[in-house]
Amino acid sequence: MNDSIPALGQFIEPASVPFTPDAPGWYVTAALILLILIVTGILMIYRHYKNRYRREALKQIEQQQLTAGQNYAELLYFINALVKKMTILQHGRKKTAALQNREWLDFLNSQCKKDIFGKEDENLLKRLYLTEDQPEEKETLAFTGKVKEWIKRHQYVTIHHQ
Repeated sequence: MNDSIPALGQFIEPASVPFTPDAPGWYVTAALILLILIVTGILMIYRHYKNRYRREALKQIEQQQLTAGQNYAELLYFINALVKKMTILQHGRKKTAALQNREWLDFLNSQCKKDIFGKEDENLLKRLYLTEDQPEEKETLAFTGKVKEWIKRHQYVTIHHQ
């Protein structure tokens, strides 16, 4: 039976397949991926630079919390003044400098997607500026937390000087 099959001789091996992409589609795909990575990197750097003022404000609050100690009135004065400075730089003195009490907190709330400050914060600020009452630790820390949240979440606007 084996004698009836003719000899085939040597097998011919095909040429090896190269590992380099020779099709133009791969070059286009690689260029698009590179472009996407570059644009994403630039946007991340821009966002980091644009939010530097937020990081600085949060750092200043942390430092003030350490130096103020148990003087919660001093801490609240500092925090309120810091936020006022931030809004004046972004929205201009005419629009924000004279705001106080409910108008002030409503303005701050309008800069976020959800309201952060409530009636208790208005009462705290009124007591701070209109009476000699020393704020309590719990309400001061609650207000400080809300301000930190506002700093992180408020809308960034370009600087408008009026």
